Amino acid sequence: GKAQNAYNAGVTADFEARSMSGQEAGILALWDNATSTNDKLHLVYMQKWAALFCMDHMEAWSEIRRTDCPKLSSYSAAQIQANESVYTPGELVAPWTNGLEAGGLMKRMTYPLSARQQNVNTPAGVPGSTPVWWDIK
Repeated sequence: GKAQNAYNAGVTADFEARSMSGQEAGILALWDNATSTNDKLHLVYMQKWAALFCMDHMEAWSEIRRTDCPKLSSYSAAQIQANESVYTPGELVAPWTNGLEAGGLMKRMTYPLSARQQNVNTPAGVPGSTPVWWDIK
């Protein structure tokens, strides 16, 4: 009961913040269809990510790394475009290139070039897809 009330209040507040009050019924109904604690936790994670995404991108990115929610689709954008039925609603579609390396979700920030040039103690670079020390599951 308390968890559902908190979930409902959070979703409603997010919709109000976006001037979309009254349109949240479909999202609120998802709670009743969630059959397990993990399903309900996934809903909380997904709504927290969605609420943060347009307001604080860095926190939204941190939530994906912390909770693995939303999941990345196992299909490419080209595959989904060719056959929309393979897409699972709520999944992220990985970009073909994320700017620092090919595909996937960035798991860490890189040190800026200026830091690497001016500080000999800057740690060696690792691929952006390498999880940070606390992101071990």
